Amino acid sequence: MIYKETPIQKAIVRLLQLHNIFCHSIPNERKSSPAMGKMLKDMGRFAGVADLMVWWVTQGNVVLGYLEVKAPGGVLSASQKAFKRQCEAHGILYDVVYGVDDVAKLIVCRQGGYAK
Repeated sequence: MIYKETPIQKAIVRLLQLHNIFCHSIPNERKSSPAMGKMLKDMGRFAGVADLMVWWVTQGNVVLGYLEVKAPGGVLSASQKAFKRQCEAHGILYDVVYGVDDVAKLIVCRQGGYAK
């Protein structure tokens, strides 16, 4: 299934890859049967987890962070807000992004690099 955020997330991943910034997706949005849903939950699936985990590297130090990708006008669900609060309470970077421009700014801010 294609979601409104799919082309945005693909463009963000390409931008991060251009800057040699490691990221990986967390495909949490998949619909499943109740039995499969229980199995995935037992395997660590967690409602509200952000779309991408990013390894921000500054001066040789790696700081892990999450990016929640939203289409313009998109808002966080209750479970996404709860996950965001949990990240912030533990000092884990969490950003809601609406496109590559937002991520380009983060690259400059987090890595001190030039955003192409």
